[in-house]
Amino acid sequence: MIDSLQDILNRKLEERLPGKRSLTVISLVSNFTQLKQHLFPFTSSIPNPPIKKILIAFAEYDTLSSAIELHLFKLNDRVLIYVSKVDSTGFGLTPSPMSIAIESVIHWAKVAFNLQVWLHIFSRAQNAYIFPNSEKNGKKRVLSDMQLQRWWKQTLDNLTPFKRWLFLPGFSQEEAIGIIKVDNDWIYGNPHQSNQELNSRNLSSLIPYFEDDPKSRFLDELANSAEALDGRSLKKPRRESSKEENVSYKQNALDRISIEEFWERLGYRQECASGRVTGFFFLHFSREDGPIKEAIEVNKTDQDIDISIELFHRIHDLLTNSDFHTFEGAVSATSSWLNKIRTLIDNSQAYIAPNVKVDNPEKVKATADTEPVKAQVLTVRKKKRPASAV
Repeated sequence: MIDSLQDILNRKLEERLPGKRSLTVISLVSNFTQLKQHLFPFTSSIPNPPIKKILIAFAEYDTLSSAIELHLFKLNDRVLIYVSKVDSTGFGLTPSPMSIAIESVIHWAKVAFNLQVWLHIFSRAQNAYIFPNSEKNGKKRVLSDMQLQRWWKQTLDNLTPFKRWLFLPGFSQEEAIGIIKVDNDWIYGNPHQSNQELNSRNLSSLIPYFEDDPKSRFLDELANSAEALDGRSLKKPRRESSKEENVSYKQNALDRISIEEFWERLGYRQECASGRVTGFFFLHFSREDGPIKEAIEVNKTDQDIDISIELFHRIHDLLTNSDFHTFEGAVSATSSWLNKIRTLIDNSQAYIAPNVKVDNPEKVKATADTEPVKAQVLTVRKKKRPASAV
């Protein structure tokens, strides 16, 4: 029997989270569903994979303190996990349990599906992603764009993937290293540059289409453009053309563009080059990474504790329509949300662990004289910035 995500979360928190505290842990996993939006919409060579949506939330002192939403896509040869949203209210203790939440999802996915796992993150600073008005409560520390990239890097430092990459669009390698102080475990760039097999594939089958991701919006523009980045024109299909003909046209439009050109031009787009720092993080976990010894029973938990996608969206919307403007309001919103879950879901104790006890040594702070080690830097071909950015 495979441990549920809730069981893995509780165990890892009790074993690994520094300090002494008590948390309520909520984990919701939807059943597999098929989205209308294809993960690779511009190629017919990759079937549209099923998706699970995951919501993990933590509460302390009677109020929600942090939460993360992830989307899990199961392909034939790998699992892709996209971090959709992360947020905090400011009412919890430090350190954040977020790295343990992500680690638990990775562990659970590898055991459940016996596949390599890729973690994708797009990082952009915003006042609130999950907890409305939490930036106004006086306790929440809203991170600047550069602080958020550092927070993500520090959070992901606690994981042990096979390889990991980070990329700050619009910044040179030297500038990025100065901003984020990465170490030797990180590669500056993207996975496609350092993987010959990936680098040899076409753009349409390389870049997944995630929601609220500038890569997806850039793919849309390129796929619907009759002119390639190098000025070559492509005849558009007739208005009455079939769906297959339109997909073929868009695939041809994308596949004329190299992956190197795509990443270089992405840094010139307004949402990545408007004076604010955004970041991409990629982590690859092979099937052999980590001490996973549990028996493989694929999708065993689907029938046991997964909820319908419709119910997941209803519970998710109840949370994101709450108000965390004050501590009192946050307590009321938390109580109301947890009660709704208990009302809407049978066997709600499988989704809510109300008293997870943590009693571990405090985290040792890094000394001021610790010198950061420079990151691995990929050698890339330098190009002049184009006269006009796409």
